[in-house]
Amino acid sequence: MLMEDGWKTTKFRDDRTSWGSFAELREKTDNDALAILKAAMNTNKDMETISVIPGSDQEKAVHYYQTIMDTVGRDAQGIKPLKPYLTQIEAIKNSSDLQAYMIEMEPKGGGGLYGFGVGADPKDSNRNVAYVGGGSLGLPRP
Repeated sequence: MLMEDGWKTTKFRDDRTSWGSFAELREKTDNDALAILKAAMNTNKDMETISVIPGSDQEKAVHYYQTIMDTVGRDAQGIKPLKPYLTQIEAIKNSSDLQAYMIEMEPKGGGGLYGFGVGADPKDSNRNVAYVGGGSLGLPRP
């Protein structure tokens, strides 16, 4: 779809609800990161061998990518990897239990009840402030 704005004409891609310079940079960054990951993998057909320094951040990134791409393995595991966490959630009976659970889960990625971040204060850009908001499942919006 083409939209005219007096001075410019912008082409919106059919697979996007919006498009601009930041979306373009994001796409380029995603493509660059994927190229770096693929270059770091010296793989056979099954993506099992990698040529990186053992224990390095590069190795961790490659393993993380391979895990994400292994949908067959994930499907075979089902919810088994989540069961210990579900058991912990089921054991929460009061606010002290909830607090202990949230403290334990924070270093592991949080419990999903709320999100926390630090950013510039909108009233004073020389300061950073804490932001707390509703959690998410990490899924895209409809």
